[in-house]
Amino acid sequence: MRNLAKYPGAVSAATCTATLTLAMTVLQAPLSAQSESLRARRIWKGETDNICCYSLPAPSPDGRYVPGVDWYSGDLAYLDLRDDQWIRVTAKGEWEESGDFSMNAIYSPDGSRLAHSWWTETAPQEGSWDLRVQDISNGTPRVLVQAEGGEVWPLDWSPDGALILAGAIPARPLAGVGGLQLLLVPVNGGEVTVLKEFSAEVSRGASSARFSPDGQWIAYTEYAGEPPLADVQLLSLDGEVDRGLVTGNGDDHLMDWLP
Repeated sequence: MRNLAKYPGAVSAATCTATLTLAMTVLQAPLSAQSESLRARRIWKGETDNICCYSLPAPSPDGRYVPGVDWYSGDLAYLDLRDDQWIRVTAKGEWEESGDFSMNAIYSPDGSRLAHSWWTETAPQEGSWDLRVQDISNGTPRVLVQAEGGEVWPLDWSPDGALILAGAIPARPLAGVGGLQLLLVPVNGGEVTVLKEFSAEVSRGASSARFSPDGQWIAYTEYAGEPPLADVQLLSLDGEVDRGLVTGNGDDHLMDWLP
């Protein structure tokens, strides 16, 4: 790994000492000469029809399960890597009964819940997206955000599982605003906070965003310019600090924080 940037908290955040590790391992020798830890290992091979190809889902905290969509019905599901079996979490019925479906599922830090987007075919304006949290043990859903003709999707959970960082595109964005928003959504009820609204000049907003290990900061990738290039930005949880962390002429992408 190559450490590109450290943020020691120079902007009134002396307690923030997490190190952000970006950029990846560079192979400088033949693969056979690399450490065993650098070798790719296939963990599952099976039917691909059920796997959502729009994103690369992260596994559960224990590494056993991978969230996805059962595209035979559109239900939220997860793959048990040990037993090679897809398990449905929701039970909406087959496509003939309902056109609803799940997308973009991510596990909570304790692995007991899944945050995901849910498309409701019968909602107003010819369908609408919700942000939902699903308890895996009993399949009970809770709607946290209703996009009402726009879009909303989960990006990350806070380390304590109390907040979800979400991306959203309102149905009617404000003038001069590109439409994409970063939201802080309380899991157990409370007011949703709009952390950031991306300007119309930003061709693409946050393609990825992650909480810091202490839950006080958010790092995200932002595209800007023409042609669009990516920079990594740092945003405080109160939205007061928003500054470039890795910038320049290159194309810099956030991967994750170093624990």
